[in-house]
Amino acid sequence: MTLNPDLVRLPDWGFHLSYWVADGDPAPEVPFPRDWEVCGVPDFDPLAMRHQDRRRGLITLAWPMYHPSNPMVELDAVCRFLEQMTAEAMAIWLSMQDRYLSVSCGDIEMDAAELSTRGFFIAPELMQRLRRLKIRLRVSFHPHAGTRMNIDY
Repeated sequence: MTLNPDLVRLPDWGFHLSYWVADGDPAPEVPFPRDWEVCGVPDFDPLAMRHQDRRRGLITLAWPMYHPSNPMVELDAVCRFLEQMTAEAMAIWLSMQDRYLSVSCGDIEMDAAELSTRGFFIAPELMQRLRRLKIRLRVSFHPHAGTRMNIDY
């Protein structure tokens, strides 16, 4: 049986990259692609545990202005543009305490019971690239049933 591609709804993959820089600290010059939206928002240190440790800073949020159809291709693209940073920018990037990449999958056709059987695989080479870039990665699944599953790497 062949499915009509016009009737098949693909998962809605969402990506966003964020990082926080304390006021007065240098920010990395990330060569974001032209088709990514990038903005900065004043925010306190997201990893501070005690109130007296909360420093002011700027959180940078970036996301593609298109709907990614293949999460592995998009993860590769994120690694590629981050790996193109200058040596100085990469040194700043690797010294920052909070770098976060979030990948979400919204699929109205996925039943919550399918989450443990559908499978999600990130190739070891891609995981190594993400690890070299010191990115915390969260993959979130939002099936039709309204439950949510987060996987943190």
